[in-house]
Amino acid sequence: MPQRQPNVAQIESICILLVDDDQALRDELMSALDAESDFEWNACDDPEQALTLAREIAPDVVILETSPGGMDGLALIGWLHNLPETRHTPVIMLSSQKSIEWKKRAFAEGADDYLLKPIDPQNLALHIRRHVRTSAQFKRLVLSEAALRTQRDIWLAAQDTSNLGVWSMDLESGEFYWSDALYRLLGFQPRQFEITLSRIIDLVHPDDRPNAAAALGRITHQKDPINATLRIIHPENGHNAQIQILGGHMDDKTEDAPKRLVGTVLLRPNTTEQPTLEDVNLHRTIFEKVDEGVMVTDLVGTIQVVNPAFCTIFGHSAQEAVGQTPTMLRSDRHDKAFYDKMWSAITNSGRWNGVVWNRRKGGEAFPVQVSITTILDNHGQPSRYLAIYNDISDIHQSQEALQHHATHDALTGLPNRHLLQDRLFQSLLHAKRAKKKLGLLTFDIDLFKKINESLGHSAGDQILQEVAHRSRTPLRHGDTVCRMDGNTFAIILEEVSEIRDILVVVNKLFESLSPPFKVHGQEVYITISVGIAIHPDDSEDAETMVRNADLALVRAKDIGRNNFQFYTSSMDDHAVERLALESHLHKALEKNEFELHYQPKLDLKSWKIIGMESLVRWRRPDIGMVSPAAFIPLAEETGIIQPLGEWILETACLETHKWRQMGFTDLHVAVNLSARQLQDDNFIHKVSEILLRTGLEPRFLELEITESLMMNDVERAIRMLEELNEIGIQISVDDFGTGYSSLSYLKRFPIHTLKIDQAFVRDLAEDSDDAAIVSAIISLAKSLHLNVIAEGVETEGQAQFLRTRACDQIQGYLFSPPLPANKFEILIKEMRDNPPPSPTQTAKPAAKRNGKTGSKGKRRRKRNRGKGRSKNG
Repeated sequence: MPQRQPNVAQIESICILLVDDDQALRDELMSALDAESDFEWNACDDPEQALTLAREIAPDVVILETSPGGMDGLALIGWLHNLPETRHTPVIMLSSQKSIEWKKRAFAEGADDYLLKPIDPQNLALHIRRHVRTSAQFKRLVLSEAALRTQRDIWLAAQDTSNLGVWSMDLESGEFYWSDALYRLLGFQPRQFEITLSRIIDLVHPDDRPNAAAALGRITHQKDPINATLRIIHPENGHNAQIQILGGHMDDKTEDAPKRLVGTVLLRPNTTEQPTLEDVNLHRTIFEKVDEGVMVTDLVGTIQVVNPAFCTIFGHSAQEAVGQTPTMLRSDRHDKAFYDKMWSAITNSGRWNGVVWNRRKGGEAFPVQVSITTILDNHGQPSRYLAIYNDISDIHQSQEALQHHATHDALTGLPNRHLLQDRLFQSLLHAKRAKKKLGLLTFDIDLFKKINESLGHSAGDQILQEVAHRSRTPLRHGDTVCRMDGNTFAIILEEVSEIRDILVVVNKLFESLSPPFKVHGQEVYITISVGIAIHPDDSEDAETMVRNADLALVRAKDIGRNNFQFYTSSMDDHAVERLALESHLHKALEKNEFELHYQPKLDLKSWKIIGMESLVRWRRPDIGMVSPAAFIPLAEETGIIQPLGEWILETACLETHKWRQMGFTDLHVAVNLSARQLQDDNFIHKVSEILLRTGLEPRFLELEITESLMMNDVERAIRMLEELNEIGIQISVDDFGTGYSSLSYLKRFPIHTLKIDQAFVRDLAEDSDDAAIVSAIISLAKSLHLNVIAEGVETEGQAQFLRTRACDQIQGYLFSPPLPANKFEILIKEMRDNPPPSPTQTAKPAAKRNGKTGSKGKRRRKRNRGKGRSKNG
């Protein structure tokens, strides 16, 4: 089907072809971008179907997963680029492959963008719009260049395509000029014979020669235009052809009288019909009306004549140009060697074509497409030069704009990742020659996603623009700041003599970004994390340097954000381990490598197990147990936490229902929720379905949510928790006291239980501050009619303190660590068959039941307030 014509000014709709064999991901992306009303989605999971769709719909952009339909997605790019409908269509790759080698291969195959999973739908929307705009500009440029080539060829081809020939006569010398087309029109080979007046008269039919002589006399002496129809007889084959000769004087305002006749010869049918006045006017104005500028010079370069288009292009009148030389048009963009090469081509081949930067009368330099042709006399010798000019400044500006768009970020105007690579390469060469150090800083805005979620993407864009502006403040001349992607920036520091030079810039960068940002009438404070790589200490090439700076940035964020880290070689090992862990994590759920452990919750009054917290564990066949602190954050980052969270919830509900049917009717189970689960619009429906499938009554399920998680989007959290509460599900606030919630919000949440974080429980006996905080939390919970449970209880003293403060429940190593399901079942059976001692008695027998002595708390005196355990840890 024909390509849709691009409209750069306004694109009413964007046709998208999404090729991915992951149905869930396709549905998620299209659902998340449903608000983009101008997006028209077409999705498939089969490469052959993708090619068929591409031919039918001619998409504006293709979104392609790396391995759709079992076929290498990179190979599909080549097929798409071979289709006429998608030859210039941008391709955005979606991939979970983070290696530089994979990215390089994607771009080498023709990908225009490379986005890592999990995909941020709003970021994807921005990339789609940017590539569609760029593609439309490119298509317009292609059309413009084609039009330019067409206009350039018109001057040379018009005569052959219209049975038209051009002639001219010098009134002083009597020399004639015939175009090649005129020779062919009369049945001769171009320049087959020398043109003279007597030779022309010989070609005219004897009966028409008087008319020819009279017409020549009138134009020569009376200055009347020629309008004569004559018969021409070919001297070799006797062929009779009827021609119409039109012509007149070429005005030269610098001379008192015209010196040249110009005209056309039109091959006509053999008829006595005379041409109309309209025909005469048409042929006389060809020279004046052509859009291209025309200039004729003699052999020494003196300008003899110019047409009106020439005057329009260059701003000089005909009087100002005639008598001058073309050097009046020269700019300073070309050296002598350029013009020497030009004239060498004209001398050797008789013509030259190319782009020249000339200058208008006002001094403005601009590009023109120039075609210079040598005009030969009757003896085949050069007599004049004909130059034809096309003003291509508009096209050149479009090319420059397109080039700038390809190398600069549209939002901030900073150089983008592609230009960074080029500048970093040049900077490294300079640093090696100068034997200087080179610093590369990569930094991003901490928790930037929360800004977008709470204030909107327009506010996020405003902050990014201001960050780009402020980031230039600490830089020296020659340093470069770039926007890599999203909220990640990079700075190239040149001429670094000492490491402290880099630290000075880093400190100034933190200072420049510390004042509040004014967004939508309110102040917003941000922090940044910075990664630093140094040449030649850390790397010798640009690619490795970017990679090392990124590793240092990841390390800076891992240790708490709002700081900077220099690259060290150990980060490579950490990156390899993390990549391997992520690779195994993607397959762990389908291989049934996860298992749930349960930590009992004890009622402090009865000393009975009344519930348990479910905690996920990963048992890798090759290395054994993987720490939750290692895989839970990675699962959150990659999006695996959503299917994993559903598995945890269903497994916990299923096993709890089984134990309740066995007679343990006091049990209720607590399950931790992740941020991604709360962001899922279908979460309430999924929970209801799981309860229905497993048979567990909603009142025996408790969902734990951290207070910081609730405060990400207060109104949304309240709505979701109220819906869960209406179902009958219990809600508890986990790690209470470590977040930043407001009591005015807290009283609005439909919650049932507060969990005191173990950071406050650990040193109750030694730290009066911890004791005061715990007492205050218990008092607050009681005043709000909430249950309260303390986690991390490991000593008898902690349990006794909590009991005297009327804490309802405890959990911790004093009684039992988290246990696999089978061992937890054994424990609750033992507790039923051998009732525990009175709460007033020592807790040691209960602790010994599980092989614990309660001494672990003594080994963990080091304070770690605010850290707590990892979710599900």
